[in-house]
Amino acid sequence: MSEQEPREIEIGSNSNPSETAQEEADQPEDVVHGDVVKVENSAVSQVNAETVYFENSAAVSVGAQDVSLINSAVVLAEVSNLELKQNNLLLFANASEATLNNSQVGTIISGSINLNQSAAGVVVARDIQAGSLRTGLLLAGRVDGPVETLLDTPRVLLAGLVAGVAMGLVVWLGNLISARRR
Repeated sequence: MSEQEPREIEIGSNSNPSETAQEEADQPEDVVHGDVVKVENSAVSQVNAETVYFENSAAVSVGAQDVSLINSAVVLAEVSNLELKQNNLLLFANASEATLNNSQVGTIISGSINLNQSAAGVVVARDIQAGSLRTGLLLAGRVDGPVETLLDTPRVLLAGLVAGVAMGLVVWLGNLISARRR
């Protein structure tokens, strides 16, 4: 068997732009598969590849080993290595390792995260290196660096305990009232 050459796909980078090419770039691609996928100034529904590069682009779903974003938006990313370089928006990410610089993330779950000048709604990680992070909910084993958070790990545990006790009391009172009516 002969070795296959890596399949590299470029979307949206036209060396000789025309009106037809511009119209095609404005329409989102459905599903893109390849070894290396480069997406510039375009929108795609789904990308599955070993390595993905986005610049000024958007995607609904990305599945890859390595993903790099610059000025881009992604709804869902399931990746091994994630790098958000600047001005990115990511709704949900599940990554083994992640680096975020000047980016916003809704929810990120990762083994190791390096964050600098970034914001996140929910961060769940084993290790966090933070240059500057603002987050609503933080669940982490170890955090190095300045973090502004509404709820960190001890507060989340306390909030869960209080919510559990409150729900237990409501159910108990409900059972007590319904038993008296019988």
